Amino acid sequence: VASYLHHNGMVGTLVGVAGAGDDAAAAIARDIALHIASADPIAVRPEDVPAELVERERRIAEEQVVQEGKPENIRGKIVEGKVKKFLAERSLTEQPFVKDESRTVGQLMKGAAGATVQRFARFKVGEA
Repeated sequence: VASYLHHNGMVGTLVGVAGAGDDAAAAIARDIALHIASADPIAVRPEDVPAELVERERRIAEEQVVQEGKPENIRGKIVEGKVKKFLAERSLTEQPFVKDESRTVGQLMKGAAGATVQRFARFKVGEA
């Protein structure tokens, strides 16, 4: 388990990482904790995002494409693209790593002795 407390004391994270036995992997776990504080993911992997949240985003995207007047024959693909983008932006493993945006957090973990994030928690003062 690694933790991070932001310098302003307003945001803190805890992250459970499996397979992180050596010092390099432990350092990566701390970096991931920092990343979570900064990027505010809602799930570890895209498939971990709650179904009701995915459906809410899908409905929003469907309303947007209708309002934008997109042709009906391509609306489905546009909606799927928007949902896929949402999942990538809000899933830890798919997010660009805050210290090196040329790779994702998932790519970072692959290089860390097979480290995998089991779960995380992000706390912000004033949020429930």
